[in-house]
Amino acid sequence: MNVMLYKEGKGTQVWGKQLKTVIVDDSNVESYVSEGWHKHPDDIVAEKDLKPVVKKEPKKKGGGEEPPEEPQDEVIDEPDNES
Repeated sequence: MNVMLYKEGKGTQVWGKQLKTVIVDDSNVESYVSEGWHKHPDDIVAEKDLKPVVKKEPKKKGGGEEPPEEPQDEVIDEPDNES
């Protein structure tokens, strides 16, 4: 039996996405999957849709270190120009 596999890239319009497609024999599916092909179009997430994961450290309760103060603009005293 043959299986259609999908990969991000220009090629065929599939469910509103531009994807490369290839039809392979069942015995070759795993080798293609290991090369970045997917069995279903919904398994593909475009790189532009990826958001970096930022881990936040949990806040310590009581006696913890206070967050650093944000830098403030430097205030420069200027002489009055009034005559």
